[in-house]
Amino acid sequence: MKNGLNFNYFNGAAFYAFVRALLNIVDSTKLSDGVLHSLAVKLETIYQSFSKGVEYDPKDPLTPVAAAADDKRDQYFNGMKSYISSFLKSPDGSIRAAAEKLEALIRKYGWSAQTYSYDEETTAIAKCIEEMNAYYAAEVALLNLPVMWLTPLTEAQAGFEAIQEQRIQKGAIEVPTVSKYRTPLRLAIIKLVETLETFAEETGDVAMQTYVAEIDELIGETMATLKASKTREENTEVAGL
Repeated sequence: MKNGLNFNYFNGAAFYAFVRALLNIVDSTKLSDGVLHSLAVKLETIYQSFSKGVEYDPKDPLTPVAAAADDKRDQYFNGMKSYISSFLKSPDGSIRAAAEKLEALIRKYGWSAQTYSYDEETTAIAKCIEEMNAYYAAEVALLNLPVMWLTPLTEAQAGFEAIQEQRIQKGAIEVPTVSKYRTPLRLAIIKLVETLETFAEETGDVAMQTYVAEIDELIGETMATLKASKTREENTEVAGL
């Protein structure tokens, strides 16, 4: 990596945002079974524990806004599940088969995702939507899913993510489990990134090299932002402001 990580610059909210961005670049579903896959799963698992408690901060004015946005996407997610399930006993074999495939996809990522923590639910729903659009377009069209459920769910999901991003940028999301999971999370990040970089160098795998380049860019941008913020704070203190 051209850019280095200095974890001392991260508060809870910044760390949360960084790992979320990292897992958007390379997650376990993008890796075949093996060491890299295991390391990615481990990082995701620790991150899920780290992100517990993200949902509620009584001092954050966007807390009720986020809750309302989450309720909205829950309604569309639950409605879509019920709608798909209603076709499981259809006398039309093709419709029944389409419903079975889509239900299996949702179960793959979490049939009860609406009960997960905000971050876990966001990941589960995002992956469902992504795969439905990429690999199950025919089944989605056959059940006329977009108009009634999939498009509104996609919009509700985007709305919720936008609110969460505002909370992160304002530092309102400060995960209460920072002290417990910060070190395990840091070590999991280092191990995954180092192994990924070694694998890319030794095999010349284009996909792995792309992941490394994107992660390196993320690190560079993140550290530049954090260092600039730290400098502003220090200058303010010196000026006595």
